[in-house]
Amino acid sequence: MKLYFATQNPHKVGEMQKILPNIELMIPPDFTCVEDGTDFMQNSVKKARSLFQVVNSPVIADDSGLCIDCLGGNPGIFSSRYGSDLRYGKFLCSNQAEKNLSIVKEVNEALSEKSMDATLWENRKCRFICALTFMTGENRFICFQETLEGCIAHAPAEDAKGGFGYDPIVFLPEYGKTVAELSEDEKNRISHRGKAAAHLIKYLSALN
Repeated sequence: MKLYFATQNPHKVGEMQKILPNIELMIPPDFTCVEDGTDFMQNSVKKARSLFQVVNSPVIADDSGLCIDCLGGNPGIFSSRYGSDLRYGKFLCSNQAEKNLSIVKEVNEALSEKSMDATLWENRKCRFICALTFMTGENRFICFQETLEGCIAHAPAEDAKGGFGYDPIVFLPEYGKTVAELSEDEKNRISHRGKAAAHLIKYLSALN
């Protein structure tokens, strides 16, 4: 089976292709879409519809991000834009490593301002969210939304060779390590994107 994937993010492509080994993902050249929805699902559906209008063939699209409780759910749907200017985050960042350090700093400051113990994982709760849309017609689609619950680490994982984006600062207490330190198989099994894709696989199997 072949599906167009509404993304230009090579990390997402590589990760999703390993999660969906029996599906050939085709990446549209120069695909862009204004993500102006108010939640992950709206943005995911909008990206899927924008691509479907171009290729007129089944597509998948995902919108995902990191939501942190003590920051009121931020960076949320603005995760990829965090640090690009002061509308998104408290600090300007030039790369992902700076974004990760800034998130940790922002969490620590927020907890201090609220007189909350920054050493407790309970106060550092966060989650990755992924909304994955499968579309076969402009108004015929299904969307699966999943999460990976965790906590903001006290510092980014050092020398983590796996993951990407915010993975080095999302700590999983039950595993004793960050998402970036999981093996590829572990991450694909428990991640927000992996779990959403598992729902898609079951859905596609039921159609056959």
